[in-house]
Amino acid sequence: MKVLVTGGSGYLGTHVRRFFSAEDLSRRSRLDVLSPLDTTRAGFYEVVIHLAAFSSKNPADAENCFRTNVEGTVNLLREMAPGSVFILASTKDVYGAHADHYAEVPESCGTEFDAQTALEWSKLIAEK
Repeated sequence: MKVLVTGGSGYLGTHVRRFFSAEDLSRRSRLDVLSPLDTTRAGFYEVVIHLAAFSSKNPADAENCFRTNVEGTVNLLREMAPGSVFILASTKDVYGAHADHYAEVPESCGTEFDAQTALEWSKLIAEK
């Protein structure tokens, strides 16, 4: 099985890549999810595990969050081969303070605006 891990040179990505003997698509490998040319690689894999993200909660980084987390995800999805599997890593923070009421956050938890940052909104949009 051919597996590609985006963000595969970060802490989690390194371990996921090693476990699956997967290839890496990350800025450290000189590849970027914002590059349509680089993301064409996704079409050659049976599984893409998408861990790449811009993870800042600083309001000054909002544009970078949306570009990387939404546009980067769309770039990959456009290139996926029919029948392949796409696994997206997100964050429980997409639920904002709504998640505070649960020990384990159910998928039915609301995602209405509750002080989420651009990071959480961009991850939620990517999920949708």
